[in-house]
Amino acid sequence: MPTTTTFTASMNELANRSVTPYLACHDAAVCSNVDNSPYEIRIGQLPGYRVERGAYVFDTSYLSGLGGIKILSARLKVYKELGPYNMTGEYIVVVDGSAIEDTPVAADFGDLLTATTELGSVLATEVATGAYTDIELNAAGLALISKTGNTKFGLRSTKDINSTMPTSTQIIYFWGYGAGGAKYTKLEVTWVALAAARWNFATWG
Repeated sequence: MPTTTTFTASMNELANRSVTPYLACHDAAVCSNVDNSPYEIRIGQLPGYRVERGAYVFDTSYLSGLGGIKILSARLKVYKELGPYNMTGEYIVVVDGSAIEDTPVAADFGDLLTATTELGSVLATEVATGAYTDIELNAAGLALISKTGNTKFGLRSTKDINSTMPTSTQIIYFWGYGAGGAKYTKLEVTWVALAAARWNFATWG
């Protein structure tokens, strides 16, 4: 029978602010602002220029103590604070955060620049108000869940990923540590013991 285990993120905001021209801001190897205990996490871009990315670290080593398991599905659970602003048709995208530090640093802004493969996404205008929004991970995202250590993901906007220069404020705010544990970003993993998985396969084909 499948079991679901929930992990709470270490939440971090990586932002490059007041840098011109746009590509110098967007493509920077290091960012101007790192917040390892953010009140809120902004995802998106602003004129002037600002590029905001999220970095999330989950200690999923608990899974190592379960013996052999098969991960069936997983989802990133985010809780919106404000917005989105001017993000019609734009997606919030989960990307590979494997390259970032366990405690993210300024250089991790550049590491997330090259993380462009979608591991899961949600239309910005469909992010819930007053409730968690689930971003289901695809097979590539599931493959990045560590059973022995930390699992790391980033959040980016599609216009950030596509290097599309902002002409207006295009941003959404997710809760960081400002609202307490009830709104922290979480990773929910649904798994089954391998013995049970083999029995199910033999029984039901």
